[in-house]
Amino acid sequence: VAMVTKERDEPRPGYEWLAPPLQDDFIAILSPEGEELLLVSVLDAIRNSDWASLLMYADPNTRNGDLLHLNAARFLNASQAASLPGAEAGDLLISMRNLNVVAVLDLDEPTIKWAVRGPWHMQHDPQILDNGNLLVFDNRGVTRRGGASRILEINPRTMAIEWHYPDVADDPFYTIICGSVDRLENGNTLISESNNGRIFEVTPQGEIVWDYAIPERFVDDFDRLIAKAWHAQRLDRDKLEFLNEASAK
Repeated sequence: VAMVTKERDEPRPGYEWLAPPLQDDFIAILSPEGEELLLVSVLDAIRNSDWASLLMYADPNTRNGDLLHLNAARFLNASQAASLPGAEAGDLLISMRNLNVVAVLDLDEPTIKWAVRGPWHMQHDPQILDNGNLLVFDNRGVTRRGGASRILEINPRTMAIEWHYPDVADDPFYTIICGSVDRLENGNTLISESNNGRIFEVTPQGEIVWDYAIPERFVDDFDRLIAKAWHAQRLDRDKLEFLNEASAK
């Protein structure tokens, strides 16, 4: 599965109220050889669903016509789908940053089966945990202390927040864009604070296990010299054959 954005300088039929330039987001299904097997318009999927009112949050004046800003798409297995109203195995869990929406996309119809605007703002990397809860990197949901990011674990049926980091007493972290989160097998949570080039792991009690700051810097769009940590993932060393082979020499 891949996320595709097409820039349009002409009005798109059916969306004349969205003046160009317009960024049109699609989901593409590719074969192992890279052949495009399916291309689904996310705008059309929203409009052809019971969640069409989500488009009222689309700002036609947003930068570069970036209406949805699709930033995540994950296939749901049967266990994960059972946690979300109306979802089925093979559906996609998607994130639309500029609508502040997490949704379930049916590729066969195509249509939106379920969607929610939660307590997050400009979110990234939503995923369903083994316990059925929704884990989300909330980029701009904290307004106290001058603004900060947080990690939310939410019951998707009741929308109750069942875990969050940081707590009020903890040191805040912040990344205005990007960011990733991963719940580890040991119950800890791995966090990438993208715009500060920081990766760290916290326990369920909010204690930092380890913390790494990337030393390399590059110039961003605002001529600032910053670090970046796009995404971090914990890997099992025993499964990395090239490391085992190097160690054996």
